[in-house]
Amino acid sequence: MNKNNLADVTFLIPVRIDSVDRFENLSLILKFIKDNFTTTIKVLEADKVEKIYSPFIDNKVFCFDYDSLFHHTRYRNDLARDIETPLIIFWDTDIIISPIQIIKAVELLRKKKREFIIPYNGEVYKIDSVLKQIYCKNNSIRFLQNNIKKMQLMYGTFSVGGIFICRSDDFWIAGGENEMFYGWGPEDIERIKRWEILGYTVTFLKGYIFHLHHIRLKNSWYGSNEIELQNKKELIKVCNKSPEELKDCVRNWRWKKNYEDN
Repeated sequence: MNKNNLADVTFLIPVRIDSVDRFENLSLILKFIKDNFTTTIKVLEADKVEKIYSPFIDNKVFCFDYDSLFHHTRYRNDLARDIETPLIIFWDTDIIISPIQIIKAVELLRKKKREFIIPYNGEVYKIDSVLKQIYCKNNSIRFLQNNIKKMQLMYGTFSVGGIFICRSDDFWIAGGENEMFYGWGPEDIERIKRWEILGYTVTFLKGYIFHLHHIRLKNSWYGSNEIELQNKKELIKVCNKSPEELKDCVRNWRWKKNYEDN
C-alpha cells in the first residue's frame, strides 16, 4: 500500500483504557493511521496502571492518575508540548475517517489557506457492535462507506468533536486547551468559539466521520450534575468575552506554553 507522506504532522491521542471496547478501538485507529500515512503518532495514557503497548506508537507517555475522571483538556495540552512537527492532529480514540479528508486538511494548512480545520461536515455515524466486528476483520474504510445507510447519526446533523487539525504554534497562541473543562463536556464547542473570537477561521470539510462502538461508562458522560453545570458555565463565560478580553485571558492561562522564553 502506498502511504501518504505526513512527515510534517504529529497525531496526538489522549486515552484511558476504561473498557475492552476502548482498547480495541485504539488498536484499530493506530493500525488505520499507520496503514495510510507515513507520520508520527504520540499517545498519552493516564491511569492507575499502564495498559497500552503497541508497535504503531512512536512516542508513548504514561501518567499515573488515580482520578476516576479523565481530564481530557489537561492531557491534550500535555500531549501538544515538545512537538517537532509544524502540524498537529488531535484524534479521539473511537474515530475513523477517510484518509482523503485528512490529506485535504493537511494540504490546506501547508499552503496556509486555512487555520483551524475540522475535517468533516458535522455528521458522525455510529458503527454498531456488529459492523465494528466486521470492520475489525477487513479494516476497510470503503466497507464503512458502503454500509452508511445501516448507521445512525450520533449527535444529529451537526457535531464538532472527535478530530481537529491545526498548526502547533497557533494551538498555543490560541490558548491550547481550556483546562477549566474537567471530564467529559462541551470543550469542543468552546474551542471553536474561542478560536473564532480570537480572529481565526474555522473550516469544516466535506465528508463525515465514523464512531466505533464502545460501552459508555463514566468518562463518556458528565461526571456529576455539579461538574456539568461548571463546564457549561465556563463555556458561556468564554463565549461572552470580547476579542481583547479573551486575548488577555489566554495569555494568563497557567498551562499556556511561553514561546518568548524559548
